[in-house]
Amino acid sequence: MTPDALAWLAAQDWPGNVRELRAVVTSGAALAEGNAVTPADLAFARSGDPAALAPIPPATLAEAVAELEHRMITATLAATGNNHSAAARKLGLSRVGLLKMMTWLGLRRCNL
Repeated sequence: MTPDALAWLAAQDWPGNVRELRAVVTSGAALAEGNAVTPADLAFARSGDPAALAPIPPATLAEAVAELEHRMITATLAATGNNHSAAARKLGLSRVGLLKMMTWLGLRRCNL
């Protein structure tokens, strides 16, 4: 999955819950022409038009920054096999800084 495809999947409502999501991901993988599933490979899920897959742009700069941070952290964690230390190094952050950002962005639950 490309980061754009993952972001699109995360932004969608899934009224069919995990079954619908699983079906879309499986079908997208079967339709993919390359090694990764792109938003164009998921076009069938919502109207068949790849332009319809474009995410709605954020309303504020803060929302745009949070969206970018979320995408970069998610993609880097996937690339490093969810290794927080390696992901932090690639992103130019400390491990603790990465964990704090992940908590703030809702990518990690705070254990109290």
